[in-house]
Amino acid sequence: MSFASPSPYGNPHPDHQITPPTPSQFVDDVVDRYRLSADQRHDLHLALQFGSDLSYGDLLLRISAQAQMSELRNEVFEQRNEMFELRNKMLGLKNEVFNISNMTKAMVRKSDETESVLNDARAILTKWDLSRGQKTNIIAVTKNSVCNATITSYETLDTAVKDELMENAKRYGFDDVFERPDRVAVVKKEIGNQCRSVKKQYRAHILHSVDDKATSLSETVQLLYRKYSMEANKSNAVPTPFTARVALLRRFACENIDFLRVESSTTEVNESESACARKRQRPKVSEEPESNTRRSGCISKENSFWYRFDKFLAEKLKEFGDDLASEKWKEYIAETLILDDVPLHTAAPLLDIQQ
Repeated sequence: MSFASPSPYGNPHPDHQITPPTPSQFVDDVVDRYRLSADQRHDLHLALQFGSDLSYGDLLLRISAQAQMSELRNEVFEQRNEMFELRNKMLGLKNEVFNISNMTKAMVRKSDETESVLNDARAILTKWDLSRGQKTNIIAVTKNSVCNATITSYETLDTAVKDELMENAKRYGFDDVFERPDRVAVVKKEIGNQCRSVKKQYRAHILHSVDDKATSLSETVQLLYRKYSMEANKSNAVPTPFTARVALLRRFACENIDFLRVESSTTEVNESESACARKRQRPKVSEEPESNTRRSGCISKENSFWYRFDKFLAEKLKEFGDDLASEKWKEYIAETLILDDVPLHTAAPLLDIQQ
């Protein structure tokens, strides 16, 4: 605004006599001073006519105030127009950036090799990895899950591990992970690796316990409980369901020893074809035809130990029901313990497998 604009009449000497301007002249002077429009000049001249009954001084003061208000209004409109112009320029720039982005994407799509290079570059620039503590917790949760007495599918162990980490994210140090897709991908990969490794180790322990280096059920249970269960840090007392599940695994392993040995041959587990027969009084299981194994020496998924055990467990749950405290389950566990050379007088406490 021009409140401090110099007066068109200058700063005359105090003794100099000033000739007051006529109201019409005054209007033209303030219009020029405040750079008002022709319409605003016209409005001020009309105001002179409407205020002709006012005193000279009062009239000029009112005209001056009206002129300043008009100037302020002009500045507001000017600034608003500048903002609209700036906004339009920004929208235009945004559209240009969007068009350039689309052109770039179109060019990238034309070359799979370029897309691959860009993805590799993004991965390098945004790479995130697990901390040592997070990796340790994944291993601990995986071990605890594989020895869980209520697990019904070892093939989906990775899902159980992921669910446990998500439900207790803060406890395991993953509270800033599962809301980031890129980090979830890293976690899932690590979980998959650990599940394969832990299941292979657990299977090897089961094989050792019924093969040449056969150990009793009690010894096997104590070993697995110490090495795999998180509860081992709190109590040395092994829960009954844990013992029952290990007994089932040992029974299934011995009844399918040939498949177990074929699968474990790639993990350097010692083989023995006769130890199981000496340790357990069971019918001899005929060897699986060579066609059921891959020529490369790797067992197919359908013939893997854990896939077969999942199938076996599903059949038993269908036959005996989901209630592990039912009479049918108690009878089957009792039979399993007898076959495992557990003395009859120790079988009773093991029957309550939902303890």
